[in-house]
Amino acid sequence: MRRVYVIIVNYNGWPDTVECLRSLFASDYPDVRAIVLDNASQDDSVERLRDEIRASALDSRVQLRRCAANLGFAGASNAGLRDALATDPHAYTLLLNNDTRIAPTAVRQMVELAEATPHLGAVGATVLRYAQPDTVEMYAGATVSRATAMVSLAGSGARRDAPRPISIALDYVSACCLLTNADAVRRVGLLDERFFLYSEDADWGIRMRDAGLTLAWCRAAEVWHKGGGSVVHRSALHDYYMVRAALMLVRKHARPFLPWALAYWLWRGVLPKLVRGQWDRLRAAWQGYRDSLRSRTVAAGFDQPR
Repeated sequence: MRRVYVIIVNYNGWPDTVECLRSLFASDYPDVRAIVLDNASQDDSVERLRDEIRASALDSRVQLRRCAANLGFAGASNAGLRDALATDPHAYTLLLNNDTRIAPTAVRQMVELAEATPHLGAVGATVLRYAQPDTVEMYAGATVSRATAMVSLAGSGARRDAPRPISIALDYVSACCLLTNADAVRRVGLLDERFFLYSEDADWGIRMRDAGLTLAWCRAAEVWHKGGGSVVHRSALHDYYMVRAALMLVRKHARPFLPWALAYWLWRGVLPKLVRGQWDRLRAAWQGYRDSLRSRTVAAGFDQPR
């Protein structure tokens, strides 16, 4: 069976990354390697991760790289994808969030489905909530409104033991847990680094579907996701990236809907902060709104998730 390179991005989250690695190397898949990209963490993540790799005798199976600057999730993931596919162009690559715990059988199950799927774009797993381990966060990914870029997570809130549907509609597979191969990457290109954070996986999925590739859900494969590790939900930083990424996605893939999306996000993403007097969040959401229409990649002051 083909080797699987698992790409994990770490930012000030070494305890989560250690737990993720331990679960990964309990896998029953015979040939797993990990590439851990530290995104210029401001704590002692690199030293802590290096100590864990040595103590666990994983030196030959884990490559640890420190990025010179914070490249965002997309940029760091692309660095891992390039390394993996340059080393072995026939390998599978698995994007896996560092704040996850993956089931021992999941990698094997996802690869088996990938091998059986013609014109593969990506395979996703059943993602469960770490804090509520018997509750589904999503079945692989989501559908996306082309008019507003709002997402609807497939299966969100379902019970883990409930019957799972045979098939689901997906516009993208979440990068929380996404298996792909070199053929798909060559066909559609790498993640778009202009997104920096959020919606890069939605953009990738739309590009895969537009290229005629298949997005699949491995019903049996399971992963538990904590969420909010790099960016606190309902924080100014979260507001900036959410508004910016959503409008960038509409601008890129559904430009005729952009006037509607601008009105929608002004109403949903900006005005509520004004009404509630949340001035830091208002400034962040408004800057994200404006930056989505500029050539600027990331505004000054918003380049470091914190």
